[in-house]
Amino acid sequence: MSNSSLTNLIKIEDLQNLHHAVILKNDTSGTSLIDTQSIEIMEFFMKGVALRLPPNHCAENHNLGLYFLPLPLEKKVTTFEDAEKVTGAFHVLGKIKEIFRPENNRLNWTIVVELTQYHVEDWEALVSLYIDKQDQITDLKP
Repeated sequence: MSNSSLTNLIKIEDLQNLHHAVILKNDTSGTSLIDTQSIEIMEFFMKGVALRLPPNHCAENHNLGLYFLPLPLEKKVTTFEDAEKVTGAFHVLGKIKEIFRPENNRLNWTIVVELTQYHVEDWEALVSLYIDKQDQITDLKP
């Protein structure tokens, strides 16, 4: 195999994952999902995010508060107040626009959240981190 093989092009830093945990507070129902293992970021949008989470934590048009927490966490987060103290934590408010429910209702749902209140520059920086990492991976060619 030539020196330009894919393994020679990949650098460890290119494959380091960007990870953020997400916790949510449903302001409409008054419930929270604080378990950082329960919510998975599926996709970022310029003014929103798609998340996968356990069923029955929200409904369409519910208002959410979301914290994006950089991993690894310094210490366990058990409340929204804990999240406010995490270095690099980012808070947004949004409204659920769509919910994709699998036929088996016990499986996780995917929700699309449209952001309603957020710091634009901070959000764009967060989205850019993920876009840049995806571009690096996409640009790898043998």
